[in-house]
Amino acid sequence: MCGVVSIVYSGNIANLGNEAASLLKKLEYRGYDSTGGAFIKEDGSVTLRKKVGAPSRVIEELEITKQSGFKFIGQVRWATYGAVTDINAQPHEVNCLIHMVGAHNGNVSNTDKLKDFLSDNGHHVVSDNDGEMVVHLVEHFYYGLSHKSKPETNEQKIALMIKAIRKAQKMIEGSYAACVTLPEIPGVFAIKAGSSLYAGKGSDTAGNFIVVSSDLTSVLSKTRFLIPLLEGDGMYFDNETYKVFSLTEDKEWVPKLSRSRLNIADIQLQPKFHFFMEQEIFSSPRNIDTLMLYYF
Repeated sequence: MCGVVSIVYSGNIANLGNEAASLLKKLEYRGYDSTGGAFIKEDGSVTLRKKVGAPSRVIEELEITKQSGFKFIGQVRWATYGAVTDINAQPHEVNCLIHMVGAHNGNVSNTDKLKDFLSDNGHHVVSDNDGEMVVHLVEHFYYGLSHKSKPETNEQKIALMIKAIRKAQKMIEGSYAACVTLPEIPGVFAIKAGSSLYAGKGSDTAGNFIVVSSDLTSVLSKTRFLIPLLEGDGMYFDNETYKVFSLTEDKEWVPKLSRSRLNIADIQLQPKFHFFMEQEIFSSPRNIDTLMLYYF
């Protein structure tokens, strides 16, 4: 299953690590084989921390709460492709051709074929994890496009990244969601290609932000204002602005925010339960009574 999460603020904030730790813990039910986070500062520097273990166990060891920056990409892993090792943990930071950071959830079923393709084209693939293949593929196609056009502005780089993501998507087989970024630009790209992904816009004591996550609960813990994302959508977002684009067609748009009617209390894990499955089983009678009330 796995879980991926990302949040972007307007500038470096000292408590980004605390925000990251909270979001990662909310994803623990989606994966507990490894935990990781990439913290990116305005100067383009990246701090990557990841290792085997559940968020509740390794966040302190990784010193996640001590990290700062203005954008964050995190992941919790339920191992499929690649053994449960630190090197197979996500996110992945690559710099064979272009400096890039990213993570995914889901399964890329042609991972072995993609690894051969990437290795044959000059990429140093260090893990057996399918998430690394996704990041390297975007890197590969972005480099090819940028080598020809020499982008200078952020707008030009964003446009090329969208094209690179579409090219990468054509080669990927499977179902996944991902977050990937160039450290040098203000925002992050999110991809919804067969796995759950939610997005929201809000503000807190650190300023305005946009957050995306595999888990709706983690988004609702930060904001009730959601950005609609459908299957086959990609999105570029910074702390304030966003645009959605098709993964297969040359289309872009800016959907209106929608206000969620759900409360975080309605869907979060209640204190008396240890697992979501346990909570679902014990809440079934109450849910049936609610349905009966609504419909009869």
